[in-house]
Amino acid sequence: MRTYTVSVYGVRERDELAAMSDAYAECVGGSLKLKGVSSGGVKKKKKKKSKAEEVVEVVEKVEEKAEEVKNTRTSAEKAYAAVQAKRQKQKVLEKAKKTHKQRVEEMNKYLDTLTEHFDIPKFPLSFQLLYIHKFRANIMYSTKLARGEVHVVRSW
Repeated sequence: MRTYTVSVYGVRERDELAAMSDAYAECVGGSLKLKGVSSGGVKKKKKKKSKAEEVVEVVEKVEEKAEEVKNTRTSAEKAYAAVQAKRQKQKVLEKAKKTHKQRVEEMNKYLDTLTEHFDIPKFPLSFQLLYIHKFRANIMYSTKLARGEVHVVRSW
């Protein structure tokens, strides 16, 4: 398809593809070049082998010290730790027996057996408005009292 462009210099005939490529003719391609930066990119630091060996030695020393600490416990302390580990294993096994759904059902049954004394009280709207009105009145009274606008005399 041939297109024609009209300009100050006259009418010109152009291809549609040539018109599209002309739009990008003035753009500079390639990556951005920064001054003072080498084109090598980011280089990773190499780990030193000597430090790795030192770390292994330190870890071994810490493990040896931990073993020494474990050996200084009394027989009663060792027995206590064994009983604690046994109880913890039993608790884990008991929890693993039930699925989440079963635990939720048990909790719902327990909540159903509770009395409604502990439930959230449900007031009609008229009572709610009455309590809000009393609450606001108490706040206004206490602010007036703080300002010294009200003098309270109580005799009983």
